[in-house]
Amino acid sequence: GEWAINATNISGLADGEITASVSALDVEGNLATNETSFTKDTTVAITVDINDTNDDVINGNDENVNVEITGTTTGVEDNQTVTVVVTDEAGNERSFEAIVTNNTYTITGANLSGLNDGELTATATVSDEAGNTATDTDTAIHDKTAVT
Repeated sequence: GEWAINATNISGLADGEITASVSALDVEGNLATNETSFTKDTTVAITVDINDTNDDVINGNDENVNVEITGTTTGVEDNQTVTVVVTDEAGNERSFEAIVTNNTYTITGANLSGLNDGELTATATVSDEAGNTATDTDTAIHDKTAVT
């Protein structure tokens, strides 16, 4: 015959490989067993860092047209896409993408010159192959007045 178990709650089990096994005994005393394994994957993490300059300000003397944004991931497979949206206080934004390699990503040459002076917020988002999503933010100060 056939049987099924529906909606088994595995939320208390840790992420990783899970093995489910079943045994059945017929009226003659014959034992049948079977097992299957699957991966539980419910967590990912990401960090983001706007690499501002030594004075902790992204200014207008060509710094704001060549900004580096970096970060790390945990539980995210290689070749997944990270999207970083940098927003100024007025809601203007610039969007950039990078590919995860060995749990890191780098965006080089990000042009933020079109964003207003003041605090900038970078929001990085990534999803793993299982569809789990992680988000992180970082801030930096933008001052388009070039230092002379």
